[in-house]
Amino acid sequence: IFDRWDKEGWQEARAGLNLYRAEKEQTAVSSIVVSADGKVLYAVNDSDGYVYLLDTFSGRGLGRVKTGDHPFTAILSKDGKTLFVSNLADGDVAVVDVGEPTRPTIKSRIATGPHPNDLALSKDGGVLFVSCGNSNEVWALDIAEGKALERIQVALGPKAPAGSTPNSLAVSPDGEFLYVANADNNTVAVVDVEARGKSKVEGFIPTGWYPTLVRVTTDGKRLL
Repeated sequence: IFDRWDKEGWQEARAGLNLYRAEKEQTAVSSIVVSADGKVLYAVNDSDGYVYLLDTFSGRGLGRVKTGDHPFTAILSKDGKTLFVSNLADGDVAVVDVGEPTRPTIKSRIATGPHPNDLALSKDGGVLFVSCGNSNEVWALDIAEGKALERIQVALGPKAPAGSTPNSLAVSPDGEFLYVANADNNTVAVVDVEARGKSKVEGFIPTGWYPTLVRVTTDGKRLL
């Protein structure tokens, strides 16, 4: 169920949305992103490799674009004109021009580590952080240059074998810290990212078993 807000409060907009031209047997939506103005919904279909763009009020399909093998997560640029999509099986991030929702196009691809999953942007929008699940790393990508800026090791120790499984990211409201959920370590890594390209792990917060999502409250005082 999708609701919308108007002057009279929350109103039901639609009972559901259909991915135009998607086959039912090849539909598994892994991520949903909504534009800042609330008009466009981006649905990442892990099964068929497409991102679908839909009008949120009418439910009408606006366009779709194939981004790669098993796309997993998406995030919009600060200006809302570019959609970044992690391709789990390809080991890269697709950079998609969504300035015209009816004609989304792939602008470029940026290589990452194995199994890129979650994405987060730096406060200024110039760096894209990518957690890579089959490693102990979060890759920091320079968006303007279209290449890796640094690879941040988030394992408990420098000699730890691969297996930390970083799978979720959050940036503090002030942009100083990156929080990384390490599923197989049962921790959240706290990374100082204030100095561009010179990130430093400050420590680890113990969690329950296999954390798969981390978020920061708007005041920056709590992790969820």
